Amino acid sequence: MSISEITSGFQIGPFTITNTMVWTWFVMLILAGVLIWLAKGAKLEPTGTKQTIAEFIVDLINKMVSSSMGANKIVFAPYILALISFLALSNLSGFLFLGFVRPPTADWATTLALAVLTFCMMEGFGAGTQGLGTYLKGLAEPVAVLLPINIISEFAPIVSLSFRLFGNILGGLIIGTLVYNMVYLSSIKVTVWTIVGGVFLLVVLGTSLWSKYRSLTGTAKKIVTWVGALSLLPVLFICFVHFYFDVFSGLMQSYIFTMLTMMFVSDRIAEDWHAQQ
Repeated sequence: MSISEITSGFQIGPFTITNTMVWTWFVMLILAGVLIWLAKGAKLEPTGTKQTIAEFIVDLINKMVSSSMGANKIVFAPYILALISFLALSNLSGFLFLGFVRPPTADWATTLALAVLTFCMMEGFGAGTQGLGTYLKGLAEPVAVLLPINIISEFAPIVSLSFRLFGNILGGLIIGTLVYNMVYLSSIKVTVWTIVGGVFLLVVLGTSLWSKYRSLTGTAKKIVTWVGALSLLPVLFICFVHFYFDVFSGLMQSYIFTMLTMMFVSDRIAEDWHAQQ
């Protein structure tokens, strides 16, 4: 098992369609489909589970934006919803298809583009709400000699945001691949052990054996428990690897990138911005 190359893909005339392009569009199509489905048939009052879920998501994002950026910046909620949804689904795309899908966020071009978008929002809304003259003057504060340092610091979020997300997702992908190669593919015994343990778990949970196990007591139950735990050890190990490096880290990095975006953009916007609208 190996990690697919960023440049691998297929040709359409003179153009190369890379893995990153394919799975980025795939993620966007899934998100668009889900959002269209949630919005279809919406009414003023919730009449079903679908609209309740949609309103819960919207309310959650509104509260997150309001608490992080301020109630006067709630207009950023749609972008924040799109951003965190795209990041979460992109980061998790390698979870179900390890070795087949290279997450779009494991390509620095993707994370760099998102970081540049955050930078453009910072500078654009900063200059637009404070006034271009006031904004440029602020770069020379508290003393003019710090102007070069302040200018460099304006570009720092591009580097920090893009490399943080890219590094964590690529690192998790590499570790997961190494685990499969070193532990499973290099040892036929462990591979068979994993398959047997997985089948054993499915049989127990899918039949009446689970209720029979729960009815056991004393030494018999301890013996069965230990035998089951040993048979499931490889399965539990790979589940831990996937959960931590793919699910937990992927969702955490989505949240961190989104929160930093809100913080960077909010810090540049004038405090009385709402009064100007």
